[in-house]
Amino acid sequence: MNYEISKIDDNLSTSVSNSDLYNNDIMISENEIQNGEFYSHNEMKNKIENWKRKTL
Repeated sequence: MNYEISKIDDNLSTSVSNSDLYNNDIMISENEIQNGEFYSHNEMKNKIENWKRKTL
């Protein structure tokens, strides 16, 4: 039984840690968006097409 409780505690700790990492990633992404540090979908498609043309 102690093993099962320990296993549950480990799973909860991992979930909290993953949740913290996820929330941190979201916060970083939101800051990048606010600072204009991103490409639109069309901009990215154009960059990929240009890269393909250069490599052929």
